Amino acid sequence: MSDIQVTGPVSGGRHGRPFGASTRDLSAEGYVEEEYFFSGQAPVYKPVGELGTDGRWSATRNGSTPFQTRALVRRPTDPTRFNGTVVVEWNNVSAGFEIFEEGETNVIFDEGFAYVGVSAQRVGVHGHDVNSQGLRAWDAERYSRLHVADDAASFGIFSELAQAVGPRRIGLPDPLGGLHVQRLIATGGSQSAGRLATYINAIQPLERLFDAFLLFGWFGAGASIDDPRTLDLSESDGLARMNAHPGQIRDDLSVPVIIVNSECETLWCARVRQSDTDRFRFWEVAGAGHAALPQMERTLAKVARDGIAIPLPSNGSSEGVAPSMVPYTPVIGAALAHVQNWITRGDAPPVQPRIEIESGGARIKRDADGNAIGGIRLPEMEATITRNIGCVTGSETAYPMGVSTPLPAAIVKQRYPDQESYLRAFTAAADRAIQAGVLRPHDAAEGLERARQVQLPDWS
Repeated sequence: MSDIQVTGPVSGGRHGRPFGASTRDLSAEGYVEEEYFFSGQAPVYKPVGELGTDGRWSATRNGSTPFQTRALVRRPTDPTRFNGTVVVEWNNVSAGFEIFEEGETNVIFDEGFAYVGVSAQRVGVHGHDVNSQGLRAWDAERYSRLHVADDAASFGIFSELAQAVGPRRIGLPDPLGGLHVQRLIATGGSQSAGRLATYINAIQPLERLFDAFLLFGWFGAGASIDDPRTLDLSESDGLARMNAHPGQIRDDLSVPVIIVNSECETLWCARVRQSDTDRFRFWEVAGAGHAALPQMERTLAKVARDGIAIPLPSNGSSEGVAPSMVPYTPVIGAALAHVQNWITRGDAPPVQPRIEIESGGARIKRDADGNAIGGIRLPEMEATITRNIGCVTGSETAYPMGVSTPLPAAIVKQRYPDQESYLRAFTAAADRAIQAGVLRPHDAAEGLERARQVQLPDWS
């Protein structure tokens, strides 16, 4: 058992709240949000042998390093609502500050999960050297004691916090408020998904702390096990370093893994595609961008509140061009509910069709509207009034939020003579997605409400 020291719940500071605090009314959901500090010695690892594309990587412990970091905890206030599983998210620091959103998705509250967002990487705590937006810069009074030596320590930090919030001997203070924890699911997106791929392939076989993994927005590669450098995606070699080790998820898993990707990552993952098995599922959401607009709205509200400058790239958009309106956060939620059933009842998630790729793997196959063929079809794609691009195709560069372009008005009006016919088609598509197991009713209802706000000029 780790000898990690826990402090909290933390209060005070210049802002009087944690960085990334929820914008949701958690009390109405029957949840509480608290922040805790964790300190101790994090193991560091070194690779043993080649990190091949089959994902069967080996690593060994190579000493330890001191750390002090934080985690944000959301848990049910009523212990009887707790489903026994803690979702542990590896906070994403690609933007130069921490983004962690899975703890506010509907499935967390609907299913009674507890949630822990972990600050595992140096950038999240210290920020970049120039214009730092790390925790210590955002609120020095609250976070000045935190310290993460380098990114090589991140895997050990994640392991240490897993031990502190997983099945454990309950002491004081307890971040889970005395809840009886039975299982841990690790999750993370984008850069964090790459680091979790490395964790699955090299660290999980050593530590065996997690019962399942859910990766999203994964680019088909793992991060270095022992590179201590802080990753800055604005640097010329940033993307190459993030995807340093292309490879599959190892096929001799002892725990389930599901990957939920947007269309944006399809061609990246084509080079390492692998079959679904009794321990592995791979889902792709057609039309969705890496950070589609609906799922970015909550993040943008947070960073505006917290005074953070988010580095949104430009896609050279012109009039009539907008970020992709196809979300994939609801599919992540459906996947998480499936994973819970997978590890408690043995019910594996349904196999889903992959996005189709042209011979040679350089382009996605597209229909007459220009939309991807295959993949998970959400109602925003099945009852579409737009061309939705989430990847690089031809001369068009779809930046991380994707691109949605209105279809010609004549085509839209032919398919949907009025708004009611559009809403009927949208509802039917949502029902099909629910039956397919990729959309939950709560999320479908929210999608339908967004669809009700759609109004084309041709509709009278």
